[in-house]
Amino acid sequence: EQISPQFEQGLAKIKKITESMKVAPKIDITEAEVESKPILYISETSTLDPNEIGEKMGAAYGEIMALAGIAQLEMASAPIAITEKFYPEEMVCEFNAALTFNEIPEDLELLGRIEKGETYSGKVLKTTHVGPYANLHGTYEAIMAYIKDNGYEINGNSWEEYVDDPTKVAEEELRTIIYFPIK
Repeated sequence: EQISPQFEQGLAKIKKITESMKVAPKIDITEAEVESKPILYISETSTLDPNEIGEKMGAAYGEIMALAGIAQLEMASAPIAITEKFYPEEMVCEFNAALTFNEIPEDLELLGRIEKGETYSGKVLKTTHVGPYANLHGTYEAIMAYIKDNGYEINGNSWEEYVDDPTKVAEEELRTIIYFPIK
């Protein structure tokens, strides 16, 4: 009885979001091997509102870039976000906003909320979502169905790589590469 109103609100929100989405186009999912890269990251929690997520990621990437500039670190790829936990009922996610670097000195003094780590190394399923971040849900559903239909087992946290800068590329053309560690 206590949870029912919140559950109903959550379902209503999910229904509203999914009904507003266009049908996702067929996506290509490929298997690949990835190597671990050193990262600097900031842990965040956000609702699934793309504006809130964007603000938190932007602030986190800004903090990391400030430190990287001081330390003269060379980025290895586009910004990423590693999903730590996802709570569909509450429409909330926990993630690490991260930047990958070719090398991070062992003695680098970390500032504020910034932590040091490494990305996953091993076999992944990989696909590219094209379009608004608000429509990523359909691509994730397709990947999860592919994993189930092909007998794969998830082997760690998924992550997204943001190929395009949303301040410079039209929303319908944004490319986001999604990786799922598998075995």
